[in-house]
Amino acid sequence: MEQKEKKIKIAIVCDVFYPLIDGVVRVVDNYARELCKLPHVDVTVVVPGPRKQEDFDKFYKDLPYKVMMCKMSGVGFDGYNQPRMSGAFKKEFREAKFDLIHSHSIFSLYKFALKVGKEQNIPVILTVHSQFRPDYKRYLKFAPLVWWWMKLTKWKLNKCNMLFSINERMDVYIRNEVGYRGGSRVVRNATHFKPPADLTKIRKQAYQKFGLEEGANVFSFVGRLLIEKGVLIILRALAIVKERGIPFKMFYVGSGFDEKQLRAEVKRLGLENEVVLTGQLSSTDELIDIYSISKLFLFPSKFDVDCLVKREAASCLVPSVMLENTYTNAEIIDGVNGYICGEGDEVFAEKIIEALGDEKKRQEVAKQAKETLFWNWKDAVGFAYKIYEEVLAKNPKKP
Repeated sequence: MEQKEKKIKIAIVCDVFYPLIDGVVRVVDNYARELCKLPHVDVTVVVPGPRKQEDFDKFYKDLPYKVMMCKMSGVGFDGYNQPRMSGAFKKEFREAKFDLIHSHSIFSLYKFALKVGKEQNIPVILTVHSQFRPDYKRYLKFAPLVWWWMKLTKWKLNKCNMLFSINERMDVYIRNEVGYRGGSRVVRNATHFKPPADLTKIRKQAYQKFGLEEGANVFSFVGRLLIEKGVLIILRALAIVKERGIPFKMFYVGSGFDEKQLRAEVKRLGLENEVVLTGQLSSTDELIDIYSISKLFLFPSKFDVDCLVKREAASCLVPSVMLENTYTNAEIIDGVNGYICGEGDEVFAEKIIEALGDEKKRQEVAKQAKETLFWNWKDAVGFAYKIYEEVLAKNPKKP
């Protein structure tokens, strides 16, 4: 009788998951969706579960992969709650006997994963999704604590068997600014969006849906509504665009800590007729509707290390406008496959006006954005899986 090939058991670990919707959650979801399609892989996502039954029904019931859940502690910030691991959860995790653990956060679950990895000789891979220091400064607001957390972060990072950096700039940053000394590979994020087959038709329907004239100047931002992501820079720049007599509609998609301040600024600047805050959109079709009519994707963030949304926008032929000297503008060349400018409301406004002033060039830039930035998760996870195999070969399990 032919013996069945043993499946490789992989745990994808993260301290946050649905119902929170952000870039990291979507990365974890897409890794698991692609890995579970491989016949020789048994993947489990290990995360804090939702508190409410309706959130479980909405986000978890139809997932195509297994989920191992602990509880949330209620201690956290801006929608992020620390996991609370019971004895039963720890027992379940240990008894799963994973072959490899891939963590997408560095806090409680990662610390526990490192402990079990050491006990059972399981290699642990870590993907870095943050610059760390800006987060610590925002929430700790005390320099000695920021220093201590950066030292702790250095220690945590150096405990993994392999580190995934999202782009080359972040790989340098993690070594020079955080002090990582181990092995690393650049593994870029991707998008689950498929370039729409009939973008013209979708665009026409979206103009009607939002009550806009065809060809209207539409801009979009998708992400958490945080000052660090430049949401107020966008608003103040658009106030200047309006002063220049250029009509537009701006869509902010998402929610976040600074939403209240953003709404107040919309009112103060008199942009109530131009700006729409949609809240979180979990539907891909709804996002594609907004991308399809957008002429520019505005993302002046110094906070992010990369953003899935620039790839989503590019898949719908929308070029991004970003700030220079940031990690998230990696892969973008000004005037070729996107737009890059210096800091300041006036400078950002001028770049928007420049892009709108040459429609033929904007369309060429949009095409190049799609050609150079679009990468699907099947290829991205396939690339990551080859590194998994390398790591497993270097760290064979003891019998």
